[in-house]
Amino acid sequence: MNTRVDRMRYQQNQKSYNIGLLSFLFYCIYIANTLDYIPKTMSLGIEILISLAIFMGLFLGIEGARNYSVKASRNIILLGALIILKVFWHPLVLWNMEMPNQALWSGGTVIISGVFLVLSGIVGLRRGLALEEYNRTHPFPAETGTSREKE
Repeated sequence: MNTRVDRMRYQQNQKSYNIGLLSFLFYCIYIANTLDYIPKTMSLGIEILISLAIFMGLFLGIEGARNYSVKASRNIILLGALIILKVFWHPLVLWNMEMPNQALWSGGTVIISGVFLVLSGIVGLRRGLALEEYNRTHPFPAETGTSREKE
């Protein structure tokens, strides 16, 4: 019996969760840095709506990965890839506005956030698949009868 995987039945996936929280922190830094410098146009409102959706997906995804959900882990890998692709949106706009320091800071934080989220998803996926396989091959023992059933 593999005791490391057997313990996962009773403990949460803290490693994946903590890496996901680092991603959340860096995405907050990205938003705080970027919103100050982008022009106050329709793109600001769109960025805020997209960021709210990403925050919600990020939080729900890392909570699912914390409970060894394979589906949630796959979703946060995809969300992390989408966050990495955001480097081509506002950091590029800041670069074109001749704000290279803000563009590099913004681009760096969004890439770090995406990489941490992908890493969190990979850790969660590996552990979730290992736990599913273990549960398939080692089911929980059947419950024995209690004295209440005899009454």
